[in-house]
Amino acid sequence: MDFIANYSRAIITMVVLWSFMQTLIPSSDMKKYVRFAMGLVIIASMISPIGKIKDFNMPEFNFESTAKYSKASTNSLIDKIYIQKLQNEVKNKFGVSDVVISIDGNRKITSVKASSRQKEIEKYLGGD
Repeated sequence: MDFIANYSRAIITMVVLWSFMQTLIPSSDMKKYVRFAMGLVIIASMISPIGKIKDFNMPEFNFESTAKYSKASTNSLIDKIYIQKLQNEVKNKFGVSDVVISIDGNRKITSVKASSRQKEIEKYLGGD
């Protein structure tokens, strides 16, 4: 019960200080930044008891593996878009309806499959 009383006093003190600070600051652009900062302080003081609960452990977050996954998924998406753009370009230029283009990790074209005009398409895309 003592914890709740101390917690309530701390929050009330913060709000009173916040109100006092607002009256001291002149109306200017700086006032909105001070209000924002004081709001963050009050929110932090309201959340702080969560960290004091016994056996409360924050879950670990591995930023490195998340960054690698994000990079891999981004590269995969870029590859798909690149292939789609190439296929659309070939379809429009050669009037071929079914073209399948494969690329390697460096976005170099490895194979082209088309029902017709395959040699022309390969030459256009930089093949032999």
